[in-house]
Amino acid sequence: MRIIKNIEPNDDNNIIQKIIDLEQELSRLKEIQSGTSNYGFILVHHQNIKHIIRYIDIVMIEAESNYATIYLQNGTKLLTSKTLKHWQSQIKKNEFIRTHNSFLVNRNHIHSINKGIYQLHLTNGFEAKYSRRMKSSAILSSGEVAKIEKKFTINLSKMVAH
Repeated sequence: MRIIKNIEPNDDNNIIQKIIDLEQELSRLKEIQSGTSNYGFILVHHQNIKHIIRYIDIVMIEAESNYATIYLQNGTKLLTSKTLKHWQSQIKKNEFIRTHNSFLVNRNHIHSINKGIYQLHLTNGFEAKYSRRMKSSAILSSGEVAKIEKKFTINLSKMVAH
């Protein structure tokens, strides 16, 4: 049994536009799935569900043997069967830096650096290591370092005032 819908002459443009929009969306999703996207997304398989995650939502990715855990801004942790090297090749943005063999960190989520124990304090209380060879100046640009130092000084002065 076939159902045929009558199309009004005015609907032709709407249908053509919808087809074009769907083709563009399909093309975008194929790029995300293949890892060639320039849209700032990655496709993550977690517990039989495919998640499309924006780069800006990723705080860090931590290696765990042949697995990796993706830490998100909202506090969610996604364990994936891909390696850290795989995710580093998928994320082609300057905001991410390999701070240690086990960590890929989004620079936008760094709140402070503890040089004494080579540790970064990130969004939602997450922490990541950075290697001794990695200078803290290489982790952040000078402007970002100044911004964090200023924020730290302001917070410290508020604590002393109370």
